[in-house]
Amino acid sequence: MENATKALTMAAGVLIAIMVIALIYLLIDNISETSEQDEQALKAQQTAEFNRAYESYDKPLMRGTEVISVINKAVDNNLRYSGDEQYQIRIEIELAAEIEVPQENGSIITVYPGVYNETSEEYKQLVGNEETLKILKRKYFRCTDLRYNSDARVNYMSFAELDVNQSAMDSIE
Repeated sequence: MENATKALTMAAGVLIAIMVIALIYLLIDNISETSEQDEQALKAQQTAEFNRAYESYDKPLMRGTEVISVINKAVDNNLRYSGDEQYQIRIEIELAAEIEVPQENGSIITVYPGVYNETSEEYKQLVGNEETLKILKRKYFRCTDLRYNSDARVNYMSFAELDVNQSAMDSIE
């Protein structure tokens, strides 16, 4: 009889130990799930803030200064994430009229109407030259496309120059 009592006591101790271990496991699992949910919520909030900075340029009429601003943001972003292609932002500009780009040696390069992205030499001449930037600032554009990557982050924008009379646009604003 004494052996049976000791056996029941030992079995109860083992059962309690197993229950305590299971409880500890559940608590740790619950804490890690909460951390993951907090991390996902923070990532979603950061993505939304990031997107808002670019989505504000998704409009049918804007000055060239705004296009230059979004280009500068994209360049800064691409430098920050230079090793991660997924977070790069591509910008394309479609010109409706030709632009003459003065060079340091006094020559002039003409950029003809067309679509240019950051990999083209014409794009680099457009955004890398002070005189060209002055010309772009006076032009009007519209956002023609805005795309997102698999993480729901903006990764592509395109802008088309509006072929309109400058004085007519000034009177609209």
